[in-house]
Amino acid sequence: MAIDQRLDGVLPLGQSLWRLLVGPIDALLAETGIKHLMIVPYGTLRYLPFAALHDGEHYLVDASRSPC
Repeated sequence: MAIDQRLDGVLPLGQSLWRLLVGPIDALLAETGIKHLMIVPYGTLRYLPFAALHDGEHYLVDASRSPC
């Protein structure tokens, strides 16, 4: 099933979620040289599309994004 319609509000929501969930540890990840981040969502977090998290330049799952 393909998505044939994009929602305009998705990117700002992804950025807000990134700031809340990854932002607090982003500097630590960079300082320690961690290249891979494993996310094991628990409870209702399993419904969160982590691939949609965006730091303003890249999606969290983007392979070229540093440090993750």
